[in-house]
Amino acid sequence: MNFTELRRKDVVLAAIAPGIDKRFPSAVTAHPLADSASVISHLVTCLESLKNGHLALAELGNAYAANVMLRVFLEHFLKALAVFLEGSKQKNDLASGYFRLAEAEAKAYLNALKDASIDETEMTGSPMSPLFSKGNALTKSEKSKIEEPFKYKVLIKTITDDLGPKASGYLLKIIPTYCKLSGFVHGGPSTSLILMDSSYGSQEEQLLDDAALVVSKFYSVKHYLLMFAASLNPEFEVERDKLSEAIKKLDL
Repeated sequence: MNFTELRRKDVVLAAIAPGIDKRFPSAVTAHPLADSASVISHLVTCLESLKNGHLALAELGNAYAANVMLRVFLEHFLKALAVFLEGSKQKNDLASGYFRLAEAEAKAYLNALKDASIDETEMTGSPMSPLFSKGNALTKSEKSKIEEPFKYKVLIKTITDDLGPKASGYLLKIIPTYCKLSGFVHGGPSTSLILMDSSYGSQEEQLLDDAALVVSKFYSVKHYLLMFAASLNPEFEVERDKLSEAIKKLDL
């Protein structure tokens, strides 16, 4: 497979259930699992943007930026999968906790302002300003408690506890890749070693392999969204089945 063939598969799959991430939440607003529907839909929107960005960078041969994008993509993927698995068990706790992450993010933002000796009143025009009061109200322990379920190790435990023996095979490539790419996000020195590593073939081959992983995992998550949608509202069953059939046909 080459980038042209991968793009062709992406175009075919993208045409199935367009806008499902916008249509699904509005169709189940009164359902007890509406929070899970909103979170998975939101993450699918984010993942699609990351997928498109990663493909563009990979085709350009920009390995460093593509690896940064891949690491961020995989983190979003793990969150989406964990919320889907809990929602499938009629649980909404993880999804509800996801919304409170905004408060923890506001707290971190305010802490950063303080460290830089910037008065928060100077930032009233910031898009974060509506969250300042909630951020200020959080203690350090409360912030940690909100963030804990979405930390990498906890997400992995959530996923493995649910999937059981199947989890090791499912996460076999995702976890090593996620860990390996940490340096790209944080500016670590291991990045030069990874970029020079020829054990997996040429850099172009590795970029294509990573791009195929991103496309495959994005449509897996979109399929999870449709599976969840169909379980709450039968009107989504046709699109769920159509995407499932297309993924199998295209061997993703």
